[in-house]
Amino acid sequence: MALPALLVAWGAGPEPGLWFLERGWALLAGGWFLALTLRWPDLGLTTRGIGAAAAAVVSSGIVLAGTPGGWSVAEFAVRSRLQEGAAAAAELMRRMGTGEGETAAPVVTLENLVETQLYLLPALLGLATVAALCLSWWVIVRSATGKPGALGPLSGFRFPDPLVWVLIVGVVILLVGGDPWIRVGVNAVAFMMPLYALRGAGVILGVRGGLSLWGWLLVAIGLIFAAPALLFGAFLVGLGDTWLDLRARAGEAAG
Repeated sequence: MALPALLVAWGAGPEPGLWFLERGWALLAGGWFLALTLRWPDLGLTTRGIGAAAAAVVSSGIVLAGTPGGWSVAEFAVRSRLQEGAAAAAELMRRMGTGEGETAAPVVTLENLVETQLYLLPALLGLATVAALCLSWWVIVRSATGKPGALGPLSGFRFPDPLVWVLIVGVVILLVGGDPWIRVGVNAVAFMMPLYALRGAGVILGVRGGLSLWGWLLVAIGLIFAAPALLFGAFLVGLGDTWLDLRARAGEAAG
């Protein structure tokens, strides 16, 4: 079902093409997630989500590579959608502003944001896909069994340790690679860093045994005033957990 949707996308205009492309991608990711679940039902939810997103990237990449102008059509369709959203936001800013000069800087910022979103599209799409698959699985389990624990606690969040090589290869490409490989490195790092930050948050919660109300309040204040530092610290903790397995060590110490 997904393959015809992807193929039809190249013969349509930008808007219809993107319509098919979005649904073709959803079918690919959902189909791979279902296949992994049926084959390895005991595999972790996050692992299945990442595996399904990776398989969908490879599958759609094969289709795009085998279609003349496939990449150009896909990028043009996405760019058109993002530019339409930026133009609508810029128009709203112009109406709210009192002069053209006051809205010039925000408009330039919107244009830069469009280019950044396009550059990071693979990483953003991968993260959004993993999140959507996990949320869908929670809805399915909750509606079928009534059990709320399909996602599990944040303190237990983890994914396969060998995925650290995706981050390492991305960093190496950033240091020594050139165009177009530099984009591959940036997206690899941008995909893995939020996952490791989330893993770091899970480690902190697992080692501390959870946070009190005041603890959550301090975290919320930190995300408002010092989000980059807080997230980078969580990333380092999550990365270190790959080799140190901090939660297991804390459990042994407690025992």
